[in-house]
Amino acid sequence: MTSTQHNRSRGPGIPGAGGRRESRVSRTPVVIDSGPGGLIAAVPGLLGFTPTTSVVLIGLTYYQERLESVGPVVRTDLVPEAAAAGTDALCGAVYDMPGAKAAIIVVASDAWPFRGPTSDVLDTVLCELYDNAVDVSGVYVTESLRNGGMWRHVVPAEQEGGWRIHCRGSIDDPQVSPILSAGETTVHDSQATSESMDRELDPVDDASVRPLLPASWTTGVAAPGYSGSWSPADVCGLVAAVRREVESQNTGDTAMLISARREVRRVLGRGARAEQVFTFCTRVSLFPSLVALAAGGNATVVMALLLETAALGRRSLRSRALLLISVLGWCGNHGALGHRAARRCLQEMEEGRGAGMVPAVIDNTEQLGDDLLTMSLAGVIWDGVSDGSAAMAVKSILDQGIAQIEAEAKRDSVAVDRDYGEQLDSILDRRAVTVVRNALDRRAGR
Repeated sequence: MTSTQHNRSRGPGIPGAGGRRESRVSRTPVVIDSGPGGLIAAVPGLLGFTPTTSVVLIGLTYYQERLESVGPVVRTDLVPEAAAAGTDALCGAVYDMPGAKAAIIVVASDAWPFRGPTSDVLDTVLCELYDNAVDVSGVYVTESLRNGGMWRHVVPAEQEGGWRIHCRGSIDDPQVSPILSAGETTVHDSQATSESMDRELDPVDDASVRPLLPASWTTGVAAPGYSGSWSPADVCGLVAAVRREVESQNTGDTAMLISARREVRRVLGRGARAEQVFTFCTRVSLFPSLVALAAGGNATVVMALLLETAALGRRSLRSRALLLISVLGWCGNHGALGHRAARRCLQEMEEGRGAGMVPAVIDNTEQLGDDLLTMSLAGVIWDGVSDGSAAMAVKSILDQGIAQIEAEAKRDSVAVDRDYGEQLDSILDRRAVTVVRNALDRRAGR
């Protein structure tokens, strides 16, 4: 199940508009007034990726029959059990939204006419909505969420269990959806599918880089005798250096993550830097600083760093990188990708499959502690969507990161780079951090 973030003070930790969506730039209401075509086109922006073979549920509220707010949004696979859980989550999220309705969107290449499993999924969704007294605004079917694709609004037919087409139309361009232009979403890639994001989390063997990486990137254990005394100031220095290089290339927003990953991979070709990144990701005294910097305006650079670490690292290092990607997802950056990263982290550790496995016997107690911490936090983030516990855990990590960074700034100037304060001010947007903290509080139900 994938859901957007919940921005109300009550209800479970999945998402919702709650009130009218406003542009972050102009603070004016975001209006979707082009009918079903515009609503369906908003789904990639609302979820953060383009779903396939899915049922998508959108909570809607109205004022005098005019659509006023869009959200929460939940996506599940076309499986009755998953659809039941997703619908139940949506009903809980709209519980305190008077008059809320739900739009049902079925996305599948062979969805119409309804048959077999798809029909069972739809029956399950409708039963859950009716049992929770949530009215249905419409049931829509489309083969894919693309500009100009056809949508069908279907209604029950006279024969029991049958459906007929009430009307049809074309989908608006998802790239120009008001939801996207308002900046109200953390889209990983508006053209990405769930399958492509899963591929992005796969381990890779880059023959030009892997041989240059230290042994720790393969074993998941710090090199014997390695005593790098890295601090949060070094974390900030690395993030600032990659950010400067990426910004100097004047790439567009859509290419920025690709550019950042390319620069990170180049940096990792230097052995000392790679060992440094290993330490940043695995030490409890340092990895929260990465999360804080991501929340403070450096999400693209930190995400690139973690994606490359997950791709090139093995065992404990890969698992920790996947965990941190999931944490960033809860900070409002790449939410759909983060959800998948938490799942991959748990699956690989529990199944003992090479890249992220926990060895049956671990002589190194520090590594054992790292693995147990990774598995524990990944479990909290994966299981804690509905009750807000995931948001509380992520906020705790974020607060630790801010504390680490600020403590470093207060240390004796002899032990700290004199330029650290200026560098910190240039890359850490404290207002952005506050926005993320407040959003996490709301998702935790506080």
